[in-house]
Amino acid sequence: MAYTANTGRALFAHRLAVVAADGSMVLVNPALEKMFGYAPGELAGASADLLVPQALRANHAIQR
Repeated sequence: MAYTANTGRALFAHRLAVVAADGSMVLVNPALEKMFGYAPGELAGASADLLVPQALRANHAIQR
């Protein structure tokens, strides 16, 4: 899918993060930060495991 301005607006209308192969979040939109109670920019570079409940983190890392 080609990235367009409309695609960008649609992506940021939803709660989402773009996660690299190593599990770090490279792009996090404001709606997701707000939902989890993080300040703007605080999740960028952090592990996506932060957003997974503690009881599920071990399996999440394996399935990545």
